[in-house]
Amino acid sequence: MSLVEIARYQDVYEADLAAAFLLSHDIEVSVTERFQTTVDPLMQRALGIRLMGRADQAEQARDLLKRAGRRVRHGRGR
Repeated sequence: MSLVEIARYQDVYEADLAAAFLLSHDIEVSVTERFQTTVDPLMQRALGIRLMGRADQAEQARDLLKRAGRRVRHGRGR
């Protein structure tokens, strides 16, 4: 199972909300960089918080986030 970046967020709270939204639609995702960036909040802005998911669900996940009005920045694993 290959993971790809679904979206990238400025803070962990926004990423967690997006993850919960996608999980409510049966799309499995994980929030990366959670622990590194919560130690140093400036790292959140520098690195961003990535929402990673399965490659076979990526398009559906991005579409749901777009329709929900979330800002989505596509990752390399598109």
